[in-house]
Amino acid sequence: MKRLVIASPLMALCVPLQPALALDAACDPIMTAGERKIAQDAWHSIIRSGNTEIEYMKVDRQFFVRIAGRGWEKAPDFDDVAKKTLEMMRNGEAKLTNCKDEGSGTLDGRKTKSISYTIEMPGLPSPSDAKLTVGKDDGLPYSESSGNGKATIHYDYQNVVAPRL
Repeated sequence: MKRLVIASPLMALCVPLQPALALDAACDPIMTAGERKIAQDAWHSIIRSGNTEIEYMKVDRQFFVRIAGRGWEKAPDFDDVAKKTLEMMRNGEAKLTNCKDEGSGTLDGRKTKSISYTIEMPGLPSPSDAKLTVGKDDGLPYSESSGNGKATIHYDYQNVVAPRL
C-alpha cells in the first residue's frame, strides 16, 4: 500500500520545541506547547487541508495514522521526528520568527490564547505564516492553522484510546 505523507508548517508543532537563544520571548508559548504535547501519554489530532483529512494518534508510546477515513495503521514514532525537528530548531536549520500574541478566546469551552508566527523549515514552502491556539491553563496546543486557514489541525487529549487495527 502506498503511503501518503503530508508535511506542513503545522507539523512543526507536533514536536517538542525548546527555547533557543536566538528566539524571541514572544515565541515561548509555542515552544511550551510543543514540549507539553510531546509529554502527553495520549493525543489525537486531525489535520485538514483541502479535501484531505489525516488523523494521527499517540497512545502509550504507540503511534497510529488514518488517511481519508480509511482504516488505522501503525505509524512511525513521532517522538523520533520530534527529536530531529528539535535539533533543527537548535542548530538554526529551522527558524521560528515574528511571534505575536493575537489575544484570548475560548475553544470547546476552554480558555485559550492565540499566537501567530512565521516558520521556515527545509523542504517546506517557506516562509509560512501560521497561528497556534493554546490552553491558558495547561499550555497545550488545541488548534493550528496555516496558509490563511487552508490547513488546520485540531488536537484532543481526553478519552483517547488506541484504535483497532
